[in-house]
Amino acid sequence: MPSGTLRRVAVVTAIACAAALTACGDGGLFRHQYEYEEELYLQLDGSVTAYVNASVPALVALRGAVLNIDPRSRPQRDELRAL
Repeated sequence: MPSGTLRRVAVVTAIACAAALTACGDGGLFRHQYEYEEELYLQLDGSVTAYVNASVPALVALRGAVLNIDPRSRPQRDELRAL
């Protein structure tokens, strides 16, 4: 088999494996344990607006929040607002 053909077969096999890993399972190759995003907007007058998009487990792990992390429980809205 020529080396070019062997290389193409290897590339196609690698692509097929990567596609199978990302299509099946619960997160593909890279699984993120926590969802957390923080956006800060600085205004010209010096004020700052912060938007935090996070899962409850991420707030507990990354910010030390005292919240119930049971996925079946209802969100504790008052505690979340206090954060």
